[in-house]
Amino acid sequence: MNRLELMKCMKESIEYPIFNLSYPDWELDTLGDFFIYNEDYRSSDDFFNKYYLNQTFVDCRGNLFKVIGKSLIKSKFRIFRSRVNKIQFEALNNNIDLEQLKKELKEKSQQIKNDAAQTEILKQIENSKTIKELLRGF
Repeated sequence: MNRLELMKCMKESIEYPIFNLSYPDWELDTLGDFFIYNEDYRSSDDFFNKYYLNQTFVDCRGNLFKVIGKSLIKSKFRIFRSRVNKIQFEALNNNIDLEQLKKELKEKSQQIKNDAAQTEILKQIENSKTIKELLRGF
């Protein structure tokens, strides 16, 4: 299977939302930027390069993959979808289970300076019964 076929196959298997596991610094005002809800991307190149490119993400089934780039969506309706890019992923052929993900998220949440927000996030992490529920709970 060539790289294009692999990316297409993997794209079909991603279950959104997905969450950036590898970004090192958690702050309350940027935490929402760690989520991607579909493959369309509309923000700046600087933002993409900082928060998405070469970062490891987890989907709702625990599959891990890396964002490797983006490409402009070519469409005859481009006037309505100006500057929309499609995010490109690479499967890492690895996954994470719920308990391991909870552990990682609990550790990273310690960086959040707002005590009330940190407490709420920890509560949501602890109460989640599935990865899907966990990623929709933030």
